[in-house]
Amino acid sequence: MAGRRFFLRTGMILCLLWACLFVSGVSHAAASTISMSAGVGFQSYFDPSVWVPVRVTVTNPEKTRFQGQLVYSVGQKYPYEGVLEWPVQVNPRRSTVLTIGVPGALLRHGGNLRLMEHGNTYASVHLLGISVEGSDVAGVVSDFPQAVQFLAGVSSANGTSELVAAYIRPQAIPSSVQLLQTLRYLYLDGAVAAELSSRQAEAIAAWVRSGGILILGGVQPNAGQLGVFSALSPVNGSIVLDGYGSQLASFVSSTPLHTALPLLYGSAKTNATVLVGTAKKALVAVRALDRGEVVYVGFNAASSALISWSGNALLWDTILHSLHSAILSAKPDLFGTNGALALMGAAEQFPQLHSPPLFIWEITFGLYTFLCGPVLYVILRRRRKNEWAWFVLPLISLVVAGSIYELGVIQRPNGILTQNVGLVDVVNAQLAQMIGMEALMSPQTRSYSVLTPKNTWSVALAEEATGYAEDGRVSFFAAHNLATFSHVRAWGGRFVYAVHEAHHFGQIDANLYAAGDTLAGNLTNDTNVDFSDAALIDRGQVIDLGSLKRGAIVQVDAMLNPKGNTRDVLSALASALQSASHGVGHALFNEVGTFIAAKSPFGDVLFVGWTHDEQTVFTPLAHTLPATPQWIVRQVLPVIPVVE
Repeated sequence: MAGRRFFLRTGMILCLLWACLFVSGVSHAAASTISMSAGVGFQSYFDPSVWVPVRVTVTNPEKTRFQGQLVYSVGQKYPYEGVLEWPVQVNPRRSTVLTIGVPGALLRHGGNLRLMEHGNTYASVHLLGISVEGSDVAGVVSDFPQAVQFLAGVSSANGTSELVAAYIRPQAIPSSVQLLQTLRYLYLDGAVAAELSSRQAEAIAAWVRSGGILILGGVQPNAGQLGVFSALSPVNGSIVLDGYGSQLASFVSSTPLHTALPLLYGSAKTNATVLVGTAKKALVAVRALDRGEVVYVGFNAASSALISWSGNALLWDTILHSLHSAILSAKPDLFGTNGALALMGAAEQFPQLHSPPLFIWEITFGLYTFLCGPVLYVILRRRRKNEWAWFVLPLISLVVAGSIYELGVIQRPNGILTQNVGLVDVVNAQLAQMIGMEALMSPQTRSYSVLTPKNTWSVALAEEATGYAEDGRVSFFAAHNLATFSHVRAWGGRFVYAVHEAHHFGQIDANLYAAGDTLAGNLTNDTNVDFSDAALIDRGQVIDLGSLKRGAIVQVDAMLNPKGNTRDVLSALASALQSASHGVGHALFNEVGTFIAAKSPFGDVLFVGWTHDEQTVFTPLAHTLPATPQWIVRQVLPVIPVVE
């Protein structure tokens, strides 16, 4: 009887195990039908020095909702480490499209993007793109891939290479300024402008203000002058006429078109420059907008009449070369030698680890030498116990060494050391780009967690000397990002590198006038920080402004030397910015020279300020021992020429 019960129980257990395996196999088989595809950059083109958009499509054909994560493993690519992850949710029998951001420096190495749930991988795709470092990329937004044909044979603005043209569907335009940075130009016709969401349009407008060049073209509806783009356009579109483009042919000294071409003339705004036509009937016009420009062309650039015209490439060469290409020279390099590595080197200069003053060591060593030398000699000689020196001297040395060690233990910081450094690139009162680094270190083995706000792109970094471990994880959520490092060993440096789109920083309001070699006027600090030091750079020469508090006004009246030596601008600027002369400030200044001394647009000046106010980019979720923040602020300021 007992034997029958044993076999019966064993059979039931085996049946249950088989049923569990069967259900698990069915679930896995069902989950494995989920598919995923991804597109890197813009038609696979990407700039490795900026954040790059990756458009991911996830399809769930099953009857149950899928809720998991997209995971991109960074691996051991110094200084990057750990993983990037984004939550994803797909309803039953539906597809969802997400646009995520990945550092271009990582995409150089490729890597797999995995779709995971509860630690299981259900789909994987290899991220592969074409690096266009040093080339100008023009995005053509259209519903037809053939629309890019009008840019065939057009050279880049610097004339060194052919322009890289990328076809972009309207749905693929990122709604983030940072993810548009691969593009130098963006062409929109009227039909496409009507398809864009308000977030996409606002991102394009902010991208222009930060240095992009937007080209509005076509004749319907109204050459893209809809919503936000109506305010950006250099003209007010007015009337459509049929013509043969004789003005275009005359503009580039080419033969006229052979077929009719619909043209949309517009009335130029007061701050626009007309390239083709007149102020009341402008056919091609341009308008500066902060650091960027908006170009209006009153024709459909992708029309067969223009593409087949022999002067088409020359027309676009002439238009693009007439723009102020120097505006983009102020763009910072995020991942090059003056980007992540430079900020990392400055951030790891933890001031909390300062050594005791040298005079303390001098006094200690002097007392130790005096005690072990003359004092001990006199005492033992009087007692006639010279042989005691063999154990008294080591005992004194042991006590002194132990005391020094205990003093070091007492002075050693007990907590998480943090250092916060970064750069603020002010575009206008509503937009600034913050590039920051939060360094973390502890004498004990610890785990770190740091929050970064919405509109932030973050990645985890680690010191090469501390070894690699996939303990860094950056999770992107709707309201914030979370960077975590698990069980980092003692003195193991970890870093959170972030780029934040700030809409609350404010700006420096300038009323500057230039007459000959004199620069005069005033500046008002309408930012939310105090500057310990500030200066202007004009034609390679530095004007020291001193400290500048919030709301303060400083008068400028400087005589510039027309034959001054512009090669020593960094040395002169270092003298003006006293915070750059020591400690973390010195390391930060030395490593971000191109950011500080970037060539400003013609006729403008560059403001550079130093602030120790904390920026709301990093929020450590633990008790920390913070150091004094070090942030450099830069803004391009306009100057009004005065004719004497």
